[in-house]
Amino acid sequence: MPVNCLFINVKFDTSPYSALIPLLAGGFPVMECPSHIVPVHIGDPLKARLCMDMLMENYKIYVQAINYPTVPRGSELLRFVATPYHTPDMMDYLVDALNQVWETLQLTKIHC
Repeated sequence: MPVNCLFINVKFDTSPYSALIPLLAGGFPVMECPSHIVPVHIGDPLKARLCMDMLMENYKIYVQAINYPTVPRGSELLRFVATPYHTPDMMDYLVDALNQVWETLQLTKIHC
């Protein structure tokens, strides 16, 4: 389930949870997760795989597509691993890349 408009007051250099801030602000369907894993809902196995491939080939961003049987059909997602070493510039680059991928694949964003 997407976090929808969650405000988190953290610094990029101290918490991997800060990866949520630019993704949420960008309207991406970030799902709740109690760890440093940042899941982003896709809901389609082919599009999840295409997202993963496009991010690696076009932007050199490594992300894992998670599909059935790891998650139920219709719950396919991208799994990002956030660390304190991911800088604000890196997160801006990720959001820009995701915007391009979302537009190309006509994926749905969340509007708060």
